Amino acid sequence: MILYGFNPNQMILTARAHAHSPNANYVAGYMGKSTAFEKAIVKWCYGYFRQIYRDYDNFVR
Repeated sequence: MILYGFNPNQMILTARAHAHSPNANYVAGYMGKSTAFEKAIVKWCYGYFRQIYRDYDNFVR
């Protein structure tokens, strides 16, 4: 899925800003090397993204 209207550089900067949380290292250590958490977050984000578009579509009708 392509996120239209979003600049990839803005997304990267936002992700880096969130990664600079004082607790980022603790969270990364807790999560370990598995990609299960990242996959779950991406799945949730895409679902949320689709829901926002459905809600907006219903709103403008």
